[in-house]
Amino acid sequence: MLREKIKKASIIPKVGDIVEIEKTSNKTGVIIDVKPRKNELSKPNIANIDQVVIVLSSYKPDFNSLILDKFLVFYQSYNIDCIICINKSDLLDNSLKEFINYYSNIGYKLIYTSAKTGDGIDDLKQELLEKVSVLAGVSGAGKSSIINRIDSNLKLKVGDVSENLGIGKHTTRYVSLQMIRYKNKNCFIADSPGFSFIELNNIESKKLSYYFREFIPFINKCEMKDCLHLHEDNCFLKKNIDIENNHRYLNYLKFLNEILEIEKIKKTKSSKIENNIKIFKKSDGKNIKIIKLPEELRDKSRKFINQNLKKLEKINSIDDIDL
Repeated sequence: MLREKIKKASIIPKVGDIVEIEKTSNKTGVIIDVKPRKNELSKPNIANIDQVVIVLSSYKPDFNSLILDKFLVFYQSYNIDCIICINKSDLLDNSLKEFINYYSNIGYKLIYTSAKTGDGIDDLKQELLEKVSVLAGVSGAGKSSIINRIDSNLKLKVGDVSENLGIGKHTTRYVSLQMIRYKNKNCFIADSPGFSFIELNNIESKKLSYYFREFIPFINKCEMKDCLHLHEDNCFLKKNIDIENNHRYLNYLKFLNEILEIEKIKKTKSSKIENNIKIFKKSDGKNIKIIKLPEELRDKSRKFINQNLKKLEKINSIDDIDL
């Protein structure tokens, strides 16, 4: 239950929130306060986490670098540390592993696991110690299976992968936070529903490149300020990477186009709003904003107001009002 003042403040508690509870009976209580959050996410819907473990699989569903890079960009934009976990490592071939190892070479923590055989689970446990972590990724990658391997007492429900589509079926329906004891230390792990669609509507186009960590040494050496590394001349970044074959740069371009389109839509909406607002200065010097009516309604509105003002016998016309 929520205390009335929390409802009035439109505070909706999330998994991971630190709250103050007032006991109302032996088995019930009411939340009277939600403490300030150090961070929060909408995908998954959780707060106060230390890191995100991005779980992808090597096979069924197949590994997808575009999805991985989008997850990395999204969580880094919230200044949250990321660990890359590639599950089903028992099905991983050498060429794909060599490709994925690129992420380790540019500084990401990369762990290969197999929920089936148990390989890599202890390495993952070590990274979870004394932290609040959330497992995020596509359906069918094995998030719940990994947590069950970490602690067999949890027995989280797991699902199958669609044979026809090669993608996972949704099994986890909500975010749940589990406390696990390992090496006499606590860690908290949140399982979350699988998803692959993320909108990058919180990121500015000119800042996107900073979420590609291998780009950072080159960004500030570009000739143009706020270079987007797209069509600009003398782009230092493009001169120092293989722009035709670097999969991360190609993914960057896809994200950039998406963000530019979002910015274009926002700008159009903002212009429409500004065009529909008129600013008047009152006699005391203060400005007030009035929404403009469409042309076809404007004359009708003035006529209606003037008729009512005359009935009051206080003023002849709206034009006589001192704004």
